[in-house]
Amino acid sequence: MGVNLVRLGGRGAPTLHSPRMRVRMLTVGSRGDVEPVLALGSDLRSRGHDVVIATHERFRTAIEDRGVGFRILPGDPTAALETTDAHRLIRTGPSLVRVIRRFARLLLPWFDELTVAAPAAVDDAELILYSPLASVGWHLGEAMGVPSALLSLQPFQPTGEWSAVTMGGKDLGPPLNLLTHLVSQQLTWQPLRRKVQSWRQDDLGLGPLPFLGPYSVLDHERHPQLLGVSPAVVPPPPDWPPHVHVTGYWFLDPPSDWVPPDEVAAFLAEGPEPPLFVGFGSMTGVEDVAEQICRTALSLGYRIVTTAGATPNNSVLPVESIPHSWLFPRMAGVVHHGGAGTTAAVLRAGVPSLVIPMFADQPFWARRVTFLGAGTTIPFREVDHESVGMALGNLEAYRGRAGEVASIIAGEDGNRTAADIIERSWLTGFGS
Repeated sequence: MGVNLVRLGGRGAPTLHSPRMRVRMLTVGSRGDVEPVLALGSDLRSRGHDVVIATHERFRTAIEDRGVGFRILPGDPTAALETTDAHRLIRTGPSLVRVIRRFARLLLPWFDELTVAAPAAVDDAELILYSPLASVGWHLGEAMGVPSALLSLQPFQPTGEWSAVTMGGKDLGPPLNLLTHLVSQQLTWQPLRRKVQSWRQDDLGLGPLPFLGPYSVLDHERHPQLLGVSPAVVPPPPDWPPHVHVTGYWFLDPPSDWVPPDEVAAFLAEGPEPPLFVGFGSMTGVEDVAEQICRTALSLGYRIVTTAGATPNNSVLPVESIPHSWLFPRMAGVVHHGGAGTTAAVLRAGVPSLVIPMFADQPFWARRVTFLGAGTTIPFREVDHESVGMALGNLEAYRGRAGEVASIIAGEDGNRTAADIIERSWLTGFGS
C-alpha cells in the first residue's frame, strides 16, 4: 500500500491519505454535543470514508441530510433536562457533588439501555470514535480488536495548569489543580464502576479495570484524544501527553442555500442597531431568569432575538432553531449559558457575550471567555436587574478583544486538522 504525502497549504504537518475506513461515531447529548461530531463526520465522509453516526433519533434528519449514515442510540437528552431532578440541579448551582449525584440519578438507568444498543451501532466498525458520555465505544473497541479514539469538547485530561472542568477551571496552584482532576475522575467513575465492570466481564468477555477506573490504562496505551476546541481558547498545557490533540473547533455550517425565515430577516433589517441574542440552549426551567434578562435589556434600549420563550412584541422576536454561525455575527452581543458549542459559536462570531453559567462545564467556559477578554459573566444564582444592567451596559467594551479572538479562530480549520490526525493515526497505528 502506498502512502501519499500532501502538504496542506503550508499549515501543519503533511497529511497521510488513508484508505477508505468504516468509521463509526458514538455521541449522545444535546445539539451542542452532536453537531461538532457531525461536522467532523462530514469531513471524513468528504474524504471517501464510510461514516455512520449513532446518536438520538431527534438528530436523524440533520445527519442523513449531510449524507452521513445514522444508527439509533437510546435516550432523549431534552426530556432528561425537563425532569424535576434536572431543574433542581440547575437551580442549586455548580456544586460538583450535587451535579454528580443527580447526574447519576438521571443517567444510570440509561447506561443499561446504551450498553444494549451500542454494540449493533459499531458491529462493522474499523474505527470507533466516541464522545465522553458514549465511552462504551472504547470498551467495544477493545472487545472487537478495533482501534478507537475519544472526541471531546471539554479538556478533561488532568493538568496542573487549571482545576477540573467540572470544578470551574480555577487556578488553585499545580498540586491542588491536579488533585481536583483526580477527584473529578473518581466522582464520575465510582457511580458507574460496578455496572461497567459487570458489563465488561459478563457481556464483552473482557478483564476488569483497576478500581480507580480506566484512566491509567488509557494513558499507558496512549489512547488518542481529540479536543475540538481552539488552542487560542484552551492552549495545550506542557504537562499533557502527546496523544492529546487540541485540533480547533469542529464547526457545522448551514448549507450554502440556507436562508433565514422571513420574520427573522425582517426583524434584523428594522434596525437601527443590531439586536441582542438571549438563549440558554437545551437548559429548561429557566424561563423566569430569561424573562428578567430580557426586561433589563429592553430597559437599556436593546431589541432582542431569543430562543428562551419570551413574549413577542415589536422589540422581542422569539425564534426556534437558527444556525448560530449565521445569527451570531449579526447580533450586538450574545447572552448565553456557556455551553461548549454555544461558546465556540460566540467566539467565532467576534461579538461580546454575557455568560450565565449554571452547572457542569459551563462555569469553565465562562471563565475562559472572561480570561480572553471577550465577555463577562454573572453566576446563574446572582442574576438580577442590577447585575444584568451593569454587565450589558459594559458589553461594548469587550468587542475589540472578541474580534481579535475571532480572527485567530478564523485561521484555524479544526475539522480538517482532526480528520488529518485520524487518518495519520490509522496509517501509523493508534497509540503508537
